[in-house]
Amino acid sequence: MNTKNVMITEDSNTAGALIWWELTGKVDYASLTTEWTAAGLDPALLPELPSALSALHRAVHDFAGKRTLARRLDAGHWALVEEAIVGVGAGKKPSYIVHITARLSDDPAHGATDDNPALIIEPEHNGIRERFEEYKAKLDTNDVSNWLIKRCVAHAAVSLRKLGGLYFVPRGTLDQFRAEARALEKASGNNIWRAPALRAEEAVAAVLAGITAEAEAEAARFEEALIEGKLGERGLNNRVGDAQKMKAKLAHYEELLGVSLGALGEKLERLRANLAAAALMAAADESEAA
Repeated sequence: MNTKNVMITEDSNTAGALIWWELTGKVDYASLTTEWTAAGLDPALLPELPSALSALHRAVHDFAGKRTLARRLDAGHWALVEEAIVGVGAGKKPSYIVHITARLSDDPAHGATDDNPALIIEPEHNGIRERFEEYKAKLDTNDVSNWLIKRCVAHAAVSLRKLGGLYFVPRGTLDQFRAEARALEKASGNNIWRAPALRAEEAVAAVLAGITAEAEAEAARFEEALIEGKLGERGLNNRVGDAQKMKAKLAHYEELLGVSLGALGEKLERLRANLAAAALMAAADESEAA
């Protein structure tokens, strides 16, 4: 199936689109940036490159195996260790031989810069070094999947499965999401499937269940913050902002689906007001303590 040949029509019965993806390989960051900017998209919305710590973790584990173990010695410090069984009978025990260590250094004497730590491998291992450089410049499937989920959230999407993997993107933000998906597809072999969601009874029920579950989960989080009473002014104000965003998203879906979620909206508003009041009290307490 080629998503470029899937036509999404936006007639009066189309509420948005169902989104899911099939990720088949790494994404070259430079290629993604090129396609992204060519489409006129904001570079600030691109995913972050893997850190040097992540790149080293991935590179070392590529050379681990059944008897060759990757062992973390410290942050940014790994060893490849060979495991062997020595002794006989009841005296058998594991023995470990360190073959390679690889660590990151901030020391300029090793070639490190402010933005780029140096990789020291003892003894030198070209394979690990090459993979390290590759992983610093590419996104793996987990990187891309986590980023796509964030982009769905940014486009007011609703998850239609508890474990994720299938999202509904409303019509109002669909064009932007399509442009982002096409840029990713052009830069890689990954596919982001997009299918129209009609305003049929079953589709409305599925999206309604998704937005309701999301709003109830957020409401539970707000209630927990109020009951525990552990958050300070800043944390409570952050929750106030989250409650406002969730309430606005709920209102958007009420209009989109032509349904009323009044009771849930009222609950969110009560929680928002209670969080705002708690934030004021916390500010007063913090001021007195100062």
